[in-house]
Amino acid sequence: MSTSFRIALLLALAGVAHAAPPYVVSSRTSNAIADIWEYDLYRVEGGHRTRLTERAGPEGEPAVDAHGELLAFVAPVDGHFQLFTMPLAGGALTQRTNGPAEAGHPSFDPSGEKLVLPLTQADGHFGLALLDLTSNATRTLVAGAYHCWSPEWSPDGRRIAFVSDRDGQAGIYLFHVESGGVERLTSTDVSERDPHWSPDGARLAFSRRLSRDRADVWVADVARGTRAPVVQGAGLNLQPCFTPDGASLLFTSNRGGSFNIWQLVLATGAVSACDPGPHSDQNARALWH
Repeated sequence: MSTSFRIALLLALAGVAHAAPPYVVSSRTSNAIADIWEYDLYRVEGGHRTRLTERAGPEGEPAVDAHGELLAFVAPVDGHFQLFTMPLAGGALTQRTNGPAEAGHPSFDPSGEKLVLPLTQADGHFGLALLDLTSNATRTLVAGAYHCWSPEWSPDGRRIAFVSDRDGQAGIYLFHVESGGVERLTSTDVSERDPHWSPDGARLAFSRRLSRDRADVWVADVARGTRAPVVQGAGLNLQPCFTPDGASLLFTSNRGGSFNIWQLVLATGAVSACDPGPHSDQNARALWH
C-alpha cells in the first residue's frame, strides 16, 4: 500500500468516524430570528434536510425516544403551546396535552413509554410533569413558586436533570425518580442551562450564559463532581447534545453569523459546521444511524 493511499484512507476513515450523525432540528429558513417559535421540524442527514410535519404554524423543542421511533415536540393550539407526538418515520400526529396549561421541552424515559415536560401549574409557574403515553395521564413531579424547564431523563431512568430558578439564578438540578428528592448540581453566579446526558449517564453537558452575547458549553462528570469548558469563545454556544457514541457534541451556535448546528469532537477539540446556511437552527437531537 502506497504512502499516499494510506494517508487518503486514514483521512477517509477519520471523516467517517467524525461525520455528524443524523439529527432532528427545529429550523426556519431565514436569517431573522426575532421569534424563535416560527420554526418547523426537520431531519438533517449529510446536509440533506427533510421536513417531518405538514401542519401549519411553528413547532419547537423536539425530543426523540431512545429507539429512534417516536418524536415529541410542542406547538401552539388556540394560543397555548401543547405537546404532540408522532412516528419519526412519518404518520399521524397525536396531541397529548390540551387546555390553558402551557407545555414545554419534553424528554422521553429510556423505555419510550413516558415523557417528562414543563407544564404550567395553577399559579402560573412551570412545574415538571410526568406524562404516561399509554393512558395520557399526567402527574406533577416538581412544583413550587419557581419555574422548572428543560428536563432531560438520564439513560438509566433514575434521574432527571432540569433547569430551575428556585434559588434565584437559573441553575441545573437533579430529580431522583425513586425518592422524589431534588438536589442542585451546579452552583455559580451565572445562568446555567440546556442539560443533556451522555449515553452512559456519567456526564452532563450544559451551557453557561456569561452575558447577553456570550455562552460557553461545559461538561460535568456527575459522579466525580468535576466540570470543564469544552466550547469557549465569542458568541452564543448553546443547547449541547451528545451523539449516540458519546464521542461528540452537537450544539447551537451563532459563530458563523446565523444560528446553525455545529459538532465538537471531544477527543480532539475539532469544531465544524454540520449544515451551514441561511436557515436558523435550534435544539438538535442526534439520532442513531
